[in-house]
Amino acid sequence: MKIDYKGIMQNAVTFKKTGTIAEGDFVKMSSNDTVAKCSDGDNFIGIAVNVNGDLAAVQITGFAEVEVAESVGTGVKLLSVDDAGKLEITETGRSCLVVNNNTTLGTAVIYFS
Repeated sequence: MKIDYKGIMQNAVTFKKTGTIAEGDFVKMSSNDTVAKCSDGDNFIGIAVNVNGDLAAVQITGFAEVEVAESVGTGVKLLSVDDAGKLEITETGRSCLVVNNNTTLGTAVIYFS
């Protein structure tokens, strides 16, 4: 048996996009129905899972494997985006459950709702 979180409780919403957004980028709301790529210190609303023209499908809940700037440990953590587009622990971030923290790869599996 293998532990696998892919696809569990994932919900995606299609938004208009502004600026450059790539798959895997953390995004924030920028205006009505529109998302933009997060910058340093931003709290994310989701992760771009597909980008097509002026639209972006954004995962807004569920499990996701993400890049982290530092070891985030496991358990409930407050996470925000750093200047390199990775998640880091902050005092005002989004509450996420970290179920796996791979310090070798610089990744973590998080659940956000």
